[in-house]
Amino acid sequence: MIASFSDCMKNHSISCCVFNYTENDTIYKIHATSRYDKTDVPATIGIYWYHIAKWFRYFPRGQFLILRSEDYREKPEETLKLVTDHLGIRPFTQDEWKKLATLSEKNRSNKPFQPKRETIALLTDFYREHNAKLVQLLDDERFYWR
Repeated sequence: MIASFSDCMKNHSISCCVFNYTENDTIYKIHATSRYDKTDVPATIGIYWYHIAKWFRYFPRGQFLILRSEDYREKPEETLKLVTDHLGIRPFTQDEWKKLATLSEKNRSNKPFQPKRETIALLTDFYREHNAKLVQLLDDERFYWR
């Protein structure tokens, strides 16, 4: 998958390589055996800087609030306060927080997931350049994937 993407980039634009894959084209897919799902997803979906940069061409940067899922998991109240502030709506009340806390999690398995070291190394290497571009685009070093 990654070698095929690299080969594509030698002869084509990033737009071509990110978006031109077919439903059955497994060279651009990683098998997501994570705790979230069991489906194939295009590896190029994680090239966030490219997708976000396209949006920035049409809308002012200030209209976007880009969040990390880690921040939401670690500090949900603070993160959602950023969202309500960004949207210009009132923060959640204590009663609303209690209701949110009782909701069951979606897209989560009870089985812990531990990817192989080789998989982590492969993906880290593949996304390194793309994550650096994301950090540069957002001017925020928290978006480096470590």
